[in-house]
Amino acid sequence: MLSLLVVSILSTGGFEAGGQIGILWPASGLENNLAPTALFGVGLGWETGPGRVTLEYDYASLRAKQASPYRFDIHELLLGYDYEFFRRQTAPGTAAGWGFDASAAAGYSRLSRTLGSARETGRSPAGRVAIGFFQRRGRCRLSLGLVNTLYLEKDRNGSSGLAVGQLLSLRAGVAVAMVGRPGKAVIEKPIPQPPTPTPETPPEIAEQPEVELDLATIHFDFDKWSIRPGDASTLEGNARRLLAAVERNVKPTVMIEGYCDPIGTSEYNMALGQRRAESARAYLVKLGVAADQLSTTSYGEEKLVTTDEARYEMNRRCEFKTR
Repeated sequence: MLSLLVVSILSTGGFEAGGQIGILWPASGLENNLAPTALFGVGLGWETGPGRVTLEYDYASLRAKQASPYRFDIHELLLGYDYEFFRRQTAPGTAAGWGFDASAAAGYSRLSRTLGSARETGRSPAGRVAIGFFQRRGRCRLSLGLVNTLYLEKDRNGSSGLAVGQLLSLRAGVAVAMVGRPGKAVIEKPIPQPPTPTPETPPEIAEQPEVELDLATIHFDFDKWSIRPGDASTLEGNARRLLAAVERNVKPTVMIEGYCDPIGTSEYNMALGQRRAESARAYLVKLGVAADQLSTTSYGEEKLVTTDEARYEMNRRCEFKTR
C-alpha cells in the first residue's frame, strides 16, 4: 500500500509532501498539570490554485510539570483544506512569492495516558483551525503558523458527557512539490518533413509567400482547457481564414501557444498550457483545418500579459502564430 502511494505521488503533478515541527502548549485546564512540549508532523497535499487539500499526521508527548512518571501522548490524523487568501509574487512569471493563508481540518486523535506501569488509550474526534505566513521558492513552500486544536473525549469525572481538550501550537514547516516529469519544459509536436525527391523527379523550387492571417487569441476559464462558446466562434473565424488561404494555394503552418496565469506551480501550469493548446488544435481540425498545418507548444506562466490579479483571465489564453 505504501509503495502504491509513493508511485501515485511521483506520477501526478500538483502533489506535495513535507513535514513540520513546533511547540505545543496545553490549554483548557490541561496547562495546570502538563508542560509545553515539542510537536512533529508529516503530510501530503494536493494543490489546486490558491487552495490545497491536505492529509496530516502529528505526534506530541506531554509530560507532567511535577516530578511524576505521568505522560500524555497524542497521535492525530487530520484531513483539511488550506487557502491562500493573500499572495504576492516576488518574480513576475514565476511561482516565487509570499503571503498569508488560513486552514481548517478534522479527523481523529489517539490519546494515550501512562502513569508508571498503568496505561489507558482511547480515540476522539479532533478539529483544527490555523492561520499563518508562507513563502514559495522554486518547488519549496515554507510556512509558519499559529494552530488551535480541539478534541473531545469522555469526561474523566465519571459522567457520561464529553470533555473538550485544547492545544495551542506554533509550527514551522516545509513542503516540496513532487511532479512526474521534473524539468520537462515545452512539449511540441514535430512538423512532418516532406519526402526526399527521387533523382527522376527533381524538386520544384517554389518559395512560400509570406502569410499574415491575423488569427485571433482565445481565452479560458480558471484551471480549465475546454473551449468556451464565445471562443468557439473565434476559432471558427480562424479556421475560415486558414481554409481560404489553402484555396489560394497557400498552406501556412500555425504554432498554437498555450499560456496560464501565475497561480499554481510552474510544472502544473506548463502541463495546463499544453492541454489548452491541444484543445484548440483539436477544435480547428474538427472544423476542417489539416492536422499537419497545426503544431502546439506551452509556455505555462511565462510571458504574462498582466500581473494585475483582477485581470488574470487575460493570461489564460492560446495565441496562434503563422509561419
